[in-house]
Amino acid sequence: MGGFMATVHQLLPVDNTGLGPLWLPLGGSPSLLYLSTRASCHSIRAFLQYSVADEIGLYSFCITLIKFLVPSLRKITLVCIASVLTTVDTVSAVSSRTDHFVKADVFAPAILTATLLLSMAFLMIERRKRLVTSGVQFMFWLLLCVSRVVPFYTSIELKEYEDDQFSFYVSIIELGLFLTIFLLHFFAEKPFRSYTLSQIPCQELAASFPSRLTYWWLNWLMQTGYKNTLTETSMPDLRPAEKSQHVVVRFLPRWMAALQKAREEQRAKSDVFNGISNYGVHKVSSSRTDTSDERTPLLSAAKSTTVNSKGEASTNGSLYHEQREPECSTTRAKMKRPSLAWTLFRTFWPDILLAHIFKLPYDLLIICNPLLLGQLVDYVEEENTAVWKGYVFAVGLFVSMMLQTVFLQRVFHGSLSLGLRMRSALISSIFRKALTVDNMSKSESTVGQVVNLMSVDAEHIENVMNYGWALWSSTLQICLSLYLLYTTVGFLLLLIPANGVATTILGNYETQIMEYKDLRMKILNEMLSGIKIVKLFAWEKSFEQRILAVRELELKKLLYSGYVMTVINFSWTGAPFLTSMITYLTYVYISEDHYLDPRTAFVAISLFDVLRFSMNFLPSVVTDMVKAVISVRRIGNFLRQDDLDTDSVSHDSNSTYVITVRNGSFRWQSEVKPVLNKLNLSVEDESLVAVVGPVGSGKSSLISALLGEMDKLGGTVNVRVRVLVTHGVQYLPLTDHVVVMEDGRVTESGHYAKLLTHNGPFARLITNYLIEQDHDKEVDDPAFQALKQEMLKKLSETEEDEEKSRPDDGSSSEIFRRLSRSVSQISETTQDLTQEKKEKLQRQNHPANIIEEEKVEVGMVNFRVFKRYLQSVGYLFGLLIVGSFCCYGALDTGGHIFLSSWTDDPDLANFTLWPANSSERTQANNFYIGIYGLFGALQTVCIIIFSIYESRRLVAASRDLHASMLRSVVRAPMSFFDTTPAGRLINRFSKDMEEMDQMLPMTFVMWIDSLTQMIFAFITISYSTPIFLVFILPVGIIYLYTQRYFVTTSRQLKRLSSKTRSPIFNHFTESLTGASVIRAFGEQRRFELESEAKVDLNTGFRFYNNSVNRWLGVRLETLGNVVILLAAGIAVATRDQISGGIMGLSITYALNITENLNWLVRMTSDLETQIVSVERIVEYTQIESEADWDNPVVKSSPGWPKQGGIKMDKLCLRYREGLDLVLRHISFEVQPGEKVGIVGRTGAGKSSLTLALFRLVEAASGKISIDGVDISELGLHDLRSKITILPQDPVMFAGTLRDNLDPFSEFDDAAVWRSLEHAHLKKFVDGLTEGLDHMCGEGGENLSVGQRQLVCLARALLHKTKILVLDEATAAVDMETDELIQETIRTEFSDCTILTIAHRLNTVMDYDRILVLDHGEVREFDSPAALLANPAGLFYDMAKAASIPL
Repeated sequence: MGGFMATVHQLLPVDNTGLGPLWLPLGGSPSLLYLSTRASCHSIRAFLQYSVADEIGLYSFCITLIKFLVPSLRKITLVCIASVLTTVDTVSAVSSRTDHFVKADVFAPAILTATLLLSMAFLMIERRKRLVTSGVQFMFWLLLCVSRVVPFYTSIELKEYEDDQFSFYVSIIELGLFLTIFLLHFFAEKPFRSYTLSQIPCQELAASFPSRLTYWWLNWLMQTGYKNTLTETSMPDLRPAEKSQHVVVRFLPRWMAALQKAREEQRAKSDVFNGISNYGVHKVSSSRTDTSDERTPLLSAAKSTTVNSKGEASTNGSLYHEQREPECSTTRAKMKRPSLAWTLFRTFWPDILLAHIFKLPYDLLIICNPLLLGQLVDYVEEENTAVWKGYVFAVGLFVSMMLQTVFLQRVFHGSLSLGLRMRSALISSIFRKALTVDNMSKSESTVGQVVNLMSVDAEHIENVMNYGWALWSSTLQICLSLYLLYTTVGFLLLLIPANGVATTILGNYETQIMEYKDLRMKILNEMLSGIKIVKLFAWEKSFEQRILAVRELELKKLLYSGYVMTVINFSWTGAPFLTSMITYLTYVYISEDHYLDPRTAFVAISLFDVLRFSMNFLPSVVTDMVKAVISVRRIGNFLRQDDLDTDSVSHDSNSTYVITVRNGSFRWQSEVKPVLNKLNLSVEDESLVAVVGPVGSGKSSLISALLGEMDKLGGTVNVRVRVLVTHGVQYLPLTDHVVVMEDGRVTESGHYAKLLTHNGPFARLITNYLIEQDHDKEVDDPAFQALKQEMLKKLSETEEDEEKSRPDDGSSSEIFRRLSRSVSQISETTQDLTQEKKEKLQRQNHPANIIEEEKVEVGMVNFRVFKRYLQSVGYLFGLLIVGSFCCYGALDTGGHIFLSSWTDDPDLANFTLWPANSSERTQANNFYIGIYGLFGALQTVCIIIFSIYESRRLVAASRDLHASMLRSVVRAPMSFFDTTPAGRLINRFSKDMEEMDQMLPMTFVMWIDSLTQMIFAFITISYSTPIFLVFILPVGIIYLYTQRYFVTTSRQLKRLSSKTRSPIFNHFTESLTGASVIRAFGEQRRFELESEAKVDLNTGFRFYNNSVNRWLGVRLETLGNVVILLAAGIAVATRDQISGGIMGLSITYALNITENLNWLVRMTSDLETQIVSVERIVEYTQIESEADWDNPVVKSSPGWPKQGGIKMDKLCLRYREGLDLVLRHISFEVQPGEKVGIVGRTGAGKSSLTLALFRLVEAASGKISIDGVDISELGLHDLRSKITILPQDPVMFAGTLRDNLDPFSEFDDAAVWRSLEHAHLKKFVDGLTEGLDHMCGEGGENLSVGQRQLVCLARALLHKTKILVLDEATAAVDMETDELIQETIRTEFSDCTILTIAHRLNTVMDYDRILVLDHGEVREFDSPAALLANPAGLFYDMAKAASIPL
């Protein structure tokens, strides 16, 4: 025993976390006194430091020291006393020897003494290493106590106490000490911490070894969850091993090394074939000094993120970066692909080994059960066998089952924790990669697709880790069973190639399902991102149809996959029965006596049950493996994508200029032509530079190029300063240098004052800007107005000088006159502005929290959820599905009962009556085989009916619930989208839908199988041994109480797990949207930590949910093991009253109880998890809907509105119930064809008026009429499709340019090109390689803001109606383009009614009338001339402040 302990201790590594029985190698034989003294000094020194650090008193220190040392000293003292006693035994044995031979009575106490001393040394080392428990010590003392019981019992039987009382009493004391020490190991040592915790630590860290085996450490959580509703704040901390900061640092370095190796191999190949090396991976040194002053580059994101051995990441931006050839698309295809699967295995193989290793003894023990069953049947059959043997066999069976329980639950605990670690590592890696991916790769992977990788694919890999051991375990069980049933091997081997083909087909279907899922999520994400535009243009139905069309393709493949699973399930379900038929048939006709005895039959049945369970479980694991392989491929493809070239921008601090661009050419993607060509720019130190130019000139691209966000085709870039990006024109005179851009080139540059002295591009740009400047935006700055007046004076002088030197061309004279008027009219009104500033400050100090907290249900899942799902399945179909499987279970049980009758047939057992080769025996065997075969045939029919209808109807339920949720979401009012993050919706449509589509059907099959097996097992045992009925009631009560006690906590953990999953995707979506800003500020690490914190929060709930399932599994399996003990014990006690067949039947079903009970608990838990997903889906099918899209009672007439007259009568509007009115009793009338400008300060209600007109927000009171028709009576689509709007936010979708203009192909190309021409985009689109087929990035990211707005203008021109609404549509374009847009509107919509929410007052000065709003009320409504003639009016003050000629 001592040698065993020393060997085990030397094999285990050192660990300072107190997570398990980890040991230091002894390395020598230091004295126990030295070890004890050193351990005590170490402990006292640690506690002195702890006491001083926390300023606790001497008394508190002493108490803490005693609490810390007493448990350990208690064990050490007792072990020391026990070693003294064994030494006395040794001395006594030596002294009592009369011969010269040393025998076992001397060796035994001597070896025991050495072992006890070794144990004491290990106890000291444990405390020195701060371990709280030891599994090796616990097992040592357990085995020692068990081994001492037999000698002690023997000494009592032999009455040794009469001959040697001293030795007998010493042995009693020794046994008492051993038992006491063993009991002390049920309690863990007090963990020592020299720091304070902000959260309750994981209780497992401070739990003893037996507490970890039985999950006793979870009692606190179970009790808390049973008495109170669990919340995020009441949960203990996540175990350190599962935290992202630990798992990421294990995985990322290996993955980065694999990438680097692949890049270097590719670079070496490039050297061979091209003679140059221009494609590699370079790790940027993180040792560069970072000076965080005002001149620190915001461009530090250009560095790469490196992870050191402590898990700390430097904020270097790119996680994986490489220097690429310009044409990277061809190079990337040739690059060797590093294996993500192999990297994961290399990272987590120790975890996989520790998680799987306990499954081996479990499998060996489960094969022993049939052998013990055979011994029990023999015991009943052989009347002369001693009674005690039967009870020994029964207890042996119980002990075997208890060991199986312990081993299996440890396998689950380790495997599920391993899955969580892999999931955390993959999600963190995907997040980091998404922050560094280049533009080409970004266009290939939309936000929705990447969210799928994080939500669905990462969990596919997690799932296969949960049950991955079944691949070898089930194979091992099948092989061992077939070895014992050697006659049937050939038949089952035929199933392997057939199922291999089916698995390949299943993998192809799964790949197609994931592709359709990606496409569906992409369309959904685009719709949610631009939901306001979708509603304004009445595109909901079209988007809904597009999503449903993709969904139908996805469900079609899902159904085909279900059919393939039906074939696999049928083959593996029917195979055990056919195997048993072949076995019995072969045995009966080949054996000499042609007699199937009970032992042979029921040992075979028990082996068949092992075989059946393995075969039933293997297909689901194979399915999970197929999904995981596909998911690993998809995630690997994303992680292997190219990153932004961090070497495209250098940061040489010794450069003469702080910003230098030499012959720089840049593009966004490899498929498009350069945006910036041969750019040259130099910026001196301590200078302020302005970059100006019209829309599409390349200003934003230049900034992106300096930030390293674009592909550099040539030239050099060096940046070593902070870059400030602002749109404030008031800063121009403060700059030292102005760069003017046009068409991706620098047209002129120089000092601000110099550029104003001639009428060049810069002067014209500033002229347009200052004349048209909207007072709402910047008039609140008095210094700006003074500057504006000065700039206008300089421009007017320049214009006057140049006008004298050139012929009058009309346009220049007009500019001069406008400049002159502007100079004379500059003033401001400070009183109103001061009040507006106060209101704005008040709003900032009291922000409104409009995002609603995600709702988490409490208590049991509402019955209406089950009812709604069953309704989608179909009540009759649901009854047919359940009924067919129950018939299958009943026929299976009936077949076994019939088999019992066959083996107990007295005539077949009587060889005198029916000799071995008699015709009567042959006829009887034929009869039994025929009836038994009939049972099997009927089972086959039932399972086929079940499989087909289960596949079809569960797919139908998924179709119905998805369509209902989508229908509910697209019909939800805008207030719902204002208060619900898009990530929350994406979570419902991705993860929750995937749970319902694929996980729920598989779980349901395994759940109903376990349930029917349990029910029929109890029925069969009660039939076999009626006395068992006495125990059913207490067993059932205990089971139900334990289940209910467990469900309260488990269900809430599942709900909180679902709730905390949404913030992961919300944070990811927001981070990806602002990835360039994050990189610019070098804040990648902060966002990575935020993401990991959200992942850890979700992982914590999943970890504890998995753990409480283990808590329940141990208790319910123990209950099942007690049932086995009762069944075996009753059978042994009543062997005179039952036959061998009945005994075999009873024990066979009893053996199934524990396994089926465990899987029933597991599948019930998983089923509730999936039902929670259904609950969340059902919740979103009941969203409050906006008004009907079409009103069958009231419809607009064809061609409505024909005139375009608008009348508002006492209109009041509020955004949601409980909020103040934003429009108050608005009344005015717009005549047909009239152009009306709507003006007012910020918050006046201008945009709210638009929302009311389109009924995005329903009126609280009053009404709006168009051409005499009350719009509240019309369907929303009937209304919105008859009004055209150019919105404030330029929303675009990922896809071609034509798709963005005409998503549903309603117009021909000529109409599309005409709209582009009128929107002044034709030249730009003509210059694109693909023209109308040019791919726009997600959100139009590869277009400037101004270009996006022009695309929206072209969209409005294409969908022209009698009423046009402009909602500050030109806010993002330059002044010159603004005038072109206004001219287009005047000409193209000349016969239309136009409502313009004015961004610049000059744009509406030629309108028929102006509507002035203030605080939601109409203050003025008249022609511009009339309003300007009223000096006391609000519009007069606004015009005066905006330099409008009065």
